[in-house]
Amino acid sequence: MIFLFLMLLPLALANMEITNYTDAQTVSVYKGLGKLQISSTKLIHLIDLEQLETELYKIREHTINDLKGSYLYHTLTHEIAQAFTALSTLTSKYRKARSINWIGSAWKFVAGNPDHDDLTMIENNLNSLITNNNDQVIVNKQLQSRINNLTTISNMLTNSIKKDNNFNNEIATSLQNQVRLIKEEIVNIKYAIQWAKINVINTLLLNEFELNEVNKIFQKNNITSLSIEEMLEFVDVSVLHNKTAIIYIIKIPELDPTTYQDMLIKPVIKNNFIVHLETNEIFIAQKEIINVPKNCKISNYLKICKKENTVNLKQTKCIAKLIEGKEALCDFSNAEHIQKIEEIDGSLILLNNYTGNLIHNNITYNLKGTYLVHFWNDTVQINSKQFNNKEKSILKPGTPIIQMSPIEVERLKILSLESLEALNIKNTKHLNNVTTHSTINRIAILCLLGTVILLSIISKIHFKPREKVTIQIQQEPPTLNSKLKPRPIQPEFNNIPYF
Repeated sequence: MIFLFLMLLPLALANMEITNYTDAQTVSVYKGLGKLQISSTKLIHLIDLEQLETELYKIREHTINDLKGSYLYHTLTHEIAQAFTALSTLTSKYRKARSINWIGSAWKFVAGNPDHDDLTMIENNLNSLITNNNDQVIVNKQLQSRINNLTTISNMLTNSIKKDNNFNNEIATSLQNQVRLIKEEIVNIKYAIQWAKINVINTLLLNEFELNEVNKIFQKNNITSLSIEEMLEFVDVSVLHNKTAIIYIIKIPELDPTTYQDMLIKPVIKNNFIVHLETNEIFIAQKEIINVPKNCKISNYLKICKKENTVNLKQTKCIAKLIEGKEALCDFSNAEHIQKIEEIDGSLILLNNYTGNLIHNNITYNLKGTYLVHFWNDTVQINSKQFNNKEKSILKPGTPIIQMSPIEVERLKILSLESLEALNIKNTKHLNNVTTHSTINRIAILCLLGTVILLSIISKIHFKPREKVTIQIQQEPPTLNSKLKPRPIQPEFNNIPYF
């Protein structure tokens, strides 16, 4: 890859460098080295919880039967109870009978990222992998050996109790130490499971053998300048449980031999537009340009990403061509959402299409264009704002290169935060107006409906027809002997008394 460098040297000052990117299309920042993970080597702990429980039962039985006269009796029984309580959080109350070969029976993930390969490895009989000394699976039995040693020592001590009762206090002290060691192992296992849920390894569970294995694998992958603690930050952890036992899996990354430069790429504002890049962080090697996914692991200067999550951008038309200084085909977008003063890191400030002053050591620099300001153990003032930095970070400006103006393929519209806020306020006001009008309309309709109902009732009452009054006149029929006498006629109004 041949780069055409700008005929412009950075302005270097004591504890500060100003690099000019005004004539470039992108700004590059060196972030360190990158590696790709292609597989992993597994360190496996086999932890038999039933053996721990059985050992505690033995110690408790001998303590109750043979050490009641010791002044340590109550202390020892209390610590045994604490150990049982700690162990109960790792075991289940209802368990099936344990088979001799407990590998591969009903395993479930309790911590870490579920890995299909882990389950397949166990279901395909882990014992065969142990026997064949598979390079990708290293089974560490030293934790189990420590537990076995505790069992042996405890048995020796309890046998001594039966032979000589004169040393009860000394034996009780030794048993107390064994209980504390068992409790310590249980607590370490608990912490290991809890930390594995956030993919953090509990180094207290590791021994010298495992630490040497981690170092050996990284040395084989040409990673020599990291400490053991930094190496462990790249390790993945998984924990499987089958009610009576635990498998603690430590996965150490196996790396591709290629070493990349980890670069941050930022577009330069040109006429209030920027190149729309496929990604803003890449791994660069001689023949490869790799996008950097979000789930990579970082320690010190090194970033490791899983190769399966990456894409080779070498054949793309925009970012790859820009980096190589060739003619590019790119999408463009407006630059309203791009900050003109961006603090990339404590020691790096990007001035993108900036016009203004920079003050350093009481000296004022008039800047117009795009610059990366790199400073350490110092203070600079930009646009009346002070930036302080006490140490020099790994990040540093990349070398500016000549980049031809790319050919525009499509123009995108990206709203800035201010535009989104203004749009949100405008839409909120519009919605409020719509809501207000809707409320007024509903009230008007209800009022109109009420008026119509009221008028209907009044009209019905006013135009109601009057009832007819019928007058009935009754007379006694005349007889032969009766004389006709005139009688007043008294009307009846529908049988209603007349007053």
